[in-house]
Amino acid sequence: MDQNSPGYSSRAYQFPDEIFSSLISLKELTVDEPLHNVSFGPGVMSMSQLKSLSVYCWEFGSSLRPDTFAAFANLSIESLVLRCQSLEEGTLKHFPHVTSLNLRTKSLPNALSALVDLRHRHMTYLTITNTNSDKGFSRDPETLALTANNTAHLATICVRHLDLSKNAIIHVGIDVLSRFQYPECLETFNFGNNYLPVATSFLAAIGMIHFTRLKYLNISPGRDYAFTVTEDSDLVLTETSVFQLNLVVPPSLVVLNASFLAGSVTGAQDVNFTNGKKFLMCHTTVNTSVVVPLSYPVWRTVLNIYKWNRAVLSPRFFSYFTSLQVLVARNCRLDIGFRYDLDAVIFKSLKHLKTLDLSSNDFTTLSRFIFSPLQSLETLILSNNKLIHIPESIYDLVSLTFLDLSSNVISSLSRAQMDWLTADNSSHSKDAVRVSLNRNPLLCTCNTVSFVRWLLDGSANVEARLTLTCSLGNGTFVDIGSLTSKLKNMEVSCVSNFWLTFSTVGSSLMAVVIVLGIFAYRYRWNIKYWVLTKCRRGSVVEEVTNEQYRYDAFVAYNYFSYRWACIVLRQFLEDENNYTICLHDRDFPVGVSIQQNIVDAVNNSRKVILVINKSFLKSDWCQFEIQMTGMRMVRDGYENAIIVIMMEEIPVSEMPRSLLNLWNHITFLLWPGNDLGDERIFWNRLLEVMAR
Repeated sequence: MDQNSPGYSSRAYQFPDEIFSSLISLKELTVDEPLHNVSFGPGVMSMSQLKSLSVYCWEFGSSLRPDTFAAFANLSIESLVLRCQSLEEGTLKHFPHVTSLNLRTKSLPNALSALVDLRHRHMTYLTITNTNSDKGFSRDPETLALTANNTAHLATICVRHLDLSKNAIIHVGIDVLSRFQYPECLETFNFGNNYLPVATSFLAAIGMIHFTRLKYLNISPGRDYAFTVTEDSDLVLTETSVFQLNLVVPPSLVVLNASFLAGSVTGAQDVNFTNGKKFLMCHTTVNTSVVVPLSYPVWRTVLNIYKWNRAVLSPRFFSYFTSLQVLVARNCRLDIGFRYDLDAVIFKSLKHLKTLDLSSNDFTTLSRFIFSPLQSLETLILSNNKLIHIPESIYDLVSLTFLDLSSNVISSLSRAQMDWLTADNSSHSKDAVRVSLNRNPLLCTCNTVSFVRWLLDGSANVEARLTLTCSLGNGTFVDIGSLTSKLKNMEVSCVSNFWLTFSTVGSSLMAVVIVLGIFAYRYRWNIKYWVLTKCRRGSVVEEVTNEQYRYDAFVAYNYFSYRWACIVLRQFLEDENNYTICLHDRDFPVGVSIQQNIVDAVNNSRKVILVINKSFLKSDWCQFEIQMTGMRMVRDGYENAIIVIMMEEIPVSEMPRSLLNLWNHITFLLWPGNDLGDERIFWNRLLEVMAR
């Protein structure tokens, strides 16, 4: 009743008995009144069938007193919902038969203190949620904490389903749960949507092990939080990405909801259990819980990590789910990790998996052998990805019966893919794989006529194959089934157009290709040199002017002459005679092609020293280096630019034509090996031809 209404006074107001006395068959009653100084009269006792009572009195100052519900004492109320600013102790004593209680008050301690009248009761449901909502994060720690003191009454109640979610709890006393007098009663415990990531002491030693019948545990905060204290002692919550958890759970636990405790950066942390098992906790980036089933001693058969949002999946993530039969990993951005699983590690432990849903993961391709371990897989869902064809990795699935490729970007199937999906495919199971190609941009053109015929002849086990939509290539879209009577004409038209186009275009192209091929082969080295010289970064002419070269010599050698060129020859020319030489192992810049590096080295060196053995002469790079040197010599008019050091005697008949063409401009030196006398002559001769 409104305080300003006629008849209102400060004394206790009683609902008129006639309101309730006629409701003798009523089973559920909801009262939405402030209930300030309000009580119920004896007329309530006429509602002998009443089983459920809900009272909403959230107006400021509303309070339920011990005598508010005195008239209900003789009724068999089983379900009670009380949403009021506060409850005084003694309010609940008039409900001796209640088994389901839902409380909401202005603070958590107030709701807990009201439980004094339920001590040693057997309750089916006890829900205390959304407290502390009017004052947010109070500076009073008692309001935001569960302590041994304020849970003294709760600990004496035998309750099967306990819900303490959404209470802004930031701390739980380390001995709170161990004080529960009836731990064998608890089957589900919802502690979600609190701020427990900061209560690490509670989570590390959570005393759940003695709840021997506990099957469901929710400790998910609903999002990522960190807890700090400002200079003004205000409590502040911010998002974080760092969290670890050691958790003791009873063997009876079936479902653990621990989402959002792993953090958005690290993605998944190890959660260690005292029973020796290890469980990988899931994290999502949206406000959606990820419920991960488990059992003891073997993991349960279903895992759902929908919207986990992990681009790179740890290869060992599924290694603890060896009994998994159903895996749902939709919309998790797994494309990168799955693309590079070259050793088929991700699914290695899932020998019993039968259903796999990888839809909406932006797959464009998959590692060739990623599905090899999944020999029991029967259903594979790859819908809503970006696949342009059936991945080859699917061919390894010998037990596959259904493949969902809907909503990808597949235009047609290759002959090999069609054969694999055909009913008489003896390399697969006895029945053809049923496949869905719905909502793909299929093409019905001359290039895909065999694919269209395959869909129409009935040998393919394609879902709704005749109602699939395809494009005719001219902007027209039709159902596959409408082409049944037109397929023959389509094939004839395609053959005629093909040969007409082929004969006209093919002849012209053949003539052009032959002429260009002859020209390119005849002048191949000239073309390559021109391209590398003109298209390189900067200009060779600008780098080399007035006979100023970066190097005195560019040394060309192969693997078998590496030690001699890079140690013996380098020490003699650089350390002992102050020449600067270019060695590709040391001086070629990273990120530039080998061909470009060779051209740059030749153009920026006075001399080119070829360290030759028989294996070097067989190398394509030998031919290239000699050609580049000869062209630079012709361009600059610089003769005697090539010094050939023969590490072994080689007949002239075995020398390449490119070297013989420059015979008159080459200085040949034969390395004497271990002959010290001849070695001195060799070095002196080399100094003569190297003279600036």
